[in-house]
Amino acid sequence: MLNKKFRAAQKVIDREVSLVVSATNDLTSSLGSVPVRVGEITGFLDGVVQKLQSLKRKVNKVLLCNRCTVTYMYMYLELGNYK
Repeated sequence: MLNKKFRAAQKVIDREVSLVVSATNDLTSSLGSVPVRVGEITGFLDGVVQKLQSLKRKVNKVLLCNRCTVTYMYMYLELGNYK
């Protein structure tokens, strides 16, 4: 049960990190073109910030869910409800 939850959590985090890397690559590639407009850079930076905020929110959610699962399993085993 724990392994399944941790694997699912890892997939969510990997997906979000991939989006952040993609947004960062877009920003980097736009910096290579000349001339670069301030509005374009601001848009790319806003995209990167949004992706980072989404990553942070989902990581916090995953951590909370995993913590609850571990606590539940610990209590289950402590109370002797296992066979």
